[in-house]
Amino acid sequence: MSAHPSPATTADATTRRRAMAALALTVTFWSFNFVVGRAVAGDIPPLTLSFLRWLGALLIFLPFAWRHLRRDWPSLLRAWPKLLLMGLTSVAGYNTFVYLALERTTAINAVLLNATMPIVIAIMAAVAGVERMSRFQALGVAVSFGGVAYIVAGGNPAHLLSLQIGAGDLWILGATVCWGIYSVALRFKPAHVHPFALLAANMLVGMLALAPLAASEAIAGHLPVVTPATIAAVAYVAIFPSIIAYILWNWSVAAIGPNRAGLFMHLMPILTPLWSMLFLGERLGVHHLVGGIAILAGLVLTSRAPSARPAPPARHDDAPRRDR
Repeated sequence: MSAHPSPATTADATTRRRAMAALALTVTFWSFNFVVGRAVAGDIPPLTLSFLRWLGALLIFLPFAWRHLRRDWPSLLRAWPKLLLMGLTSVAGYNTFVYLALERTTAINAVLLNATMPIVIAIMAAVAGVERMSRFQALGVAVSFGGVAYIVAGGNPAHLLSLQIGAGDLWILGATVCWGIYSVALRFKPAHVHPFALLAANMLVGMLALAPLAASEAIAGHLPVVTPATIAAVAYVAIFPSIIAYILWNWSVAAIGPNRAGLFMHLMPILTPLWSMLFLGERLGVHHLVGGIAILAGLVLTSRAPSARPAPPARHDDAPRRDR
C-alpha cells in the first residue's frame, strides 16, 4: 500500500480547505453586515434597506449572470417551486427577518438565537434525508454553541436564565428557520443550472416579494435619509454580503454539505464584536476570547469529521444534460 495519498483524497482535502476559507470569508462579510445595518438603522427603514440591498445586488450582478440566466431560463421555469422556495427563504426571508428583529430585541437575544442556525440546518438536513449528523459533528455543534452562549452571556452563564422571548426573538427564530430551509434546498437545486443564473433568479424572486413591503414603509412616511454614509452602506450590503457571500456560500454547501457549512455561522459572535471594536469604538472582552476558543474547537471537530452519510447525487430530471 502506498504511503502517498491518492489523487482523489488530495482533491477532497483541497476542496475542504477551499470551502472552509470561502466560508470564513462569507461569514466575515455577513458579520460586518450587522455592523453596517446597526449604523444606518435610524436612517433607513428595515424593509426598505432589505429591498434596496437586493435591488442594488441584482442591478450589479445581472450583467455577469445574464447570458447564463437567458440560457437556463427554461430549466428555472420547470423548477419554479424550488426557485420560489429558495428566493423567499434566503433573499426575502432571512435578511428581512434579521433587520426586523434588531429593532425589537436585545443584541444578546438576537445573537444567541441566531447561533442556533447550525442546529436548525443539521436537523432539517437529517429530516430531509440530505445529510445525517455524525457523533463528531454533534459534539462540534455542542462545543461551538457553548462558546456562543458564553460570549452572548458576557462571561456569566447565569445571565442566560433571565432571557425572555419576545416578538424580536421570534423574528430571529424565523430567520434561522428560513436559512435552514434554504441551505437544505440547495441540495435539490435545478440540475445543470449555472450558479450565477440560480443566484440571479433568487434575487429576482426575493426582490419582487420585498417591493410591496418597502412600498408600505414609504406610504407610511418612513423614507430613507440620503447621505454619503447611507449610500455607501447600501453599496456594501448589495455587493459583499449579497453577491460575493452568496456565491461562496452556495459553492461551499455543495462542496462540504450544509451541516459543516452551517457551523461557520458560529464565527459571527467573534467577528461582529471585532468589527464593533474597530469601527464603533466598543471593547473586546475576555469572554469573547474564551468563547472564541470554544467556537473554533467546535469548527475543527466538525470540519475534520466525515459525514455519516454522503449527500445523494444531484437529480437530473429538471433539465436535459448538456455541456457547459
